[in-house]
Amino acid sequence: MSGLERKLADATVKRNMEEEDDGYKYPWPPGAWQEATDAILNGTYKPRPPRRYPILLTHDSPVHSASQLQQLVETESPPPVTVTSQVDFRGQEIRKVTICDIGWEEWDRLEDKAELSLGIADDVTVMFEGKRRSATTVKALKEGITLKDDDNEEAVKASSELADRESGHD
Repeated sequence: MSGLERKLADATVKRNMEEEDDGYKYPWPPGAWQEATDAILNGTYKPRPPRRYPILLTHDSPVHSASQLQQLVETESPPPVTVTSQVDFRGQEIRKVTICDIGWEEWDRLEDKAELSLGIADDVTVMFEGKRRSATTVKALKEGITLKDDDNEEAVKASSELADRESGHD
């Protein structure tokens, strides 16, 4: 690291430490700026993995399979499909559901092409990556957006039937 880069980093830390003293309650503990700067400077900083977003696949949604979701989000391969639990506010299982997970860029493309409902509005919370997370539901495709027929309709049906069997719904 050059001397100029070090001076800029130190100045930023100093300015942020002074801002912490102005009475504003920051969401990070005292010294966090210095620790983060030191980690970046000495090469030990480990960024968090990119966030993934669960998309609920249902037979009554315009997007009911991974291959249809792939068409909308424009990826080379279908996103991974997972059967997981839809849970209530206490984390108790309501039923088994099928989800795909996508990254931020894919979610942004999906939002451009479809009317989405976030899990909070529809109260769709699922277990995802070991935590309760709101799942996004595709409510409708925007005007002018069409999907090719799903070539693998039987696999989608089988996936839905598996989720129904595991949740006790026949």
